Amino acid sequence: MEKVFKVHNLQDPSQYEDEINYWTNISPEEKLSMLQELREQYIYFFNKQKLYNKAEKDFEEFIKLLNYHKIKYLVVGAYALIYYTYPRNTRY
Repeated sequence: MEKVFKVHNLQDPSQYEDEINYWTNISPEEKLSMLQELREQYIYFFNKQKLYNKAEKDFEEFIKLLNYHKIKYLVVGAYALIYYTYPRNTRY
């Protein structure tokens, strides 16, 4: 994967139309894979490994319990957004 760094003015959407086109034309699996890579970089950069490991373990345990008890569930939030559309940056 080629790594590219770009800076955009979020007030001008025309500057990142190519990014939107890219994200809307790749598979959901590719989006989630890229998201995981970005998360790992964040965790390493901000030294959050211990906190991340606990949260990941708790989340996995929760999903396993839902599946074990055959409970239907819906994933919402950032993962669902990225899976079905494209990542949206926080605007500040």
